[in-house]
This record gives sequence, structure tokens and C-alpha cells, in this order.
Amino acid sequence: MGETGLTGLTGLTGLTGPTGPTGPTGPTGPTGPTGPTGLTGPTGPTGPQGPSNDSTGTQAPGPSALTAGVETAVITLTGVTATATANQVKVDANYSVSMSALVALAANVTGHLYRDFGTVNQTLLATVTTSTFLDAVSILLGPANVTGSISYYDDLSALVGTHTYTLTINPSAFLGLITAASANYRALNVVVGS
Repeated sequence: MGETGLTGLTGLTGLTGPTGPTGPTGPTGPTGPTGPTGLTGPTGPTGPQGPSNDSTGTQAPGPSALTAGVETAVITLTGVTATATANQVKVDANYSVSMSALVALAANVTGHLYRDFGTVNQTLLATVTTSTFLDAVSILLGPANVTGSISYYDDLSALVGTHTYTLTINPSAFLGLITAASANYRALNVVVGS
């Protein structure tokens, strides 16, 4: 037999066969960068109005003379208005009373908080009594000072309208004789809400 001859030229490429079935899904690639922020949506409707509070107060200037055993109005806050929706009132009263005496002193200072004092609708809301004692040596050094405060929650839901609040003070001795008394500091404030 003779030698194999030279390989002939490659023939033309045949037609592409049909696509085979899809292979399995590969692993998920890394997350891409965050896209730009979208447009702001329209403003929603305004919500209902919440409860409201209104506060006011007063502080009396200078001392106010007091008489032992006599209830004396020392400060009044006027124009406190209660409405159908704002009629819960928190009232705070503060005071400081100075008393002088002969020899020794044991005394009470009584504070009264009124609504609509001096009218047909006058109502006593609260009373606070504070006591003090000064021996003969202490009374020589100066007057006795007594402080007090009253806080009261007043429901005016059945009394819509304008009201006043008044603080009265009554100093009284149960030992000794008060020679002078004065309310040196007094203040009233209120918060009206719903």
C-alpha cells in the first residue's frame, strides 16, 4: 500500500443546530448602587387640632398688711375663661407671710383659695394651714416667716364662662400676741386646658 495522501481542504461550516435546553441559574451577583431618590409625594391632609392649653398668672407687688384673726384677700386673678372644649383649670397659689410678736409666738397661717370670691357664686376650693413657733430669743432676732402653697384642679365643664380666683390669708396666734403681720409675697397662676 502506498503513503497516505495530503489532507484535503476543510469543508464549509454546516448549519447551526437547534439551541439546547437552558442551564441552571447562576449565583446572584452583588447589589448595584442605590438609585436616585424619587420625587416627594403630595402633602397629606392636616390632622385634627390637639388639645390646647392657656396659661395666665399674676404676682402682687410689695407687702400687704394683715390683721390677726381676720381673713384678708391678698391677690385675685381675673378673666379666667372656661369654654365647652377647654374647661379643666389647674390653679396654683403661693404666699409668704411675715409676723412679729411680743415675747414668743405660736401661730397658724391659713390660706384659702376661692373661685368667684365676693359674688353669689363664691366657692371655697381649698384651705391650707401652716404653723410656726418662735421662742423668746428668736422673736428678738426678727419676724417669723411662713410660706405656703395651694394647688387645685378645678373642673369647670358645668360652669362655662369667665371666672376669678382669689387667695385669702388669715394669721392667728394660739400662743402670744401678733403685733404685725404682712403678706410679703403672693402669686396666682392657672392653666386652662381640655
